[in-house]
Amino acid sequence: LCCMNLPPNICYLPENVFVVGITPGPSLPDVITISHILRPLVDIPITHWNGTIIQTYLHPEGTPIRVAVLSFIADLQAIRKITGFLSQKANLFCSWCLCPNSDKECLE
Repeated sequence: LCCMNLPPNICYLPENVFVVGITPGPSLPDVITISHILRPLVDIPITHWNGTIIQTYLHPEGTPIRVAVLSFIADLQAIRKITGFLSQKANLFCSWCLCPNSDKECLE
């Protein structure tokens, strides 16, 4: 994450960038650990979903913003854990409707 309130020439410097979601090794974290790591990324944007006014370098008087978390880049195992998707070996085709894998050819 980069603080966009800073001047453009320094906002991407390493000391001003916060890397979120890198999990410590050597083993894979479980779903509970990932939830705790990502909780701030969910709680903070929710408070700004409907919009708020913040001061920035270019707009010291304030500018309206809305916040949402949109993208996720990771290996397949991490994506499935964090987003709730099932693995390729799962018996259920869909984690939302709980459709069994055997019925995926019958979907309308």
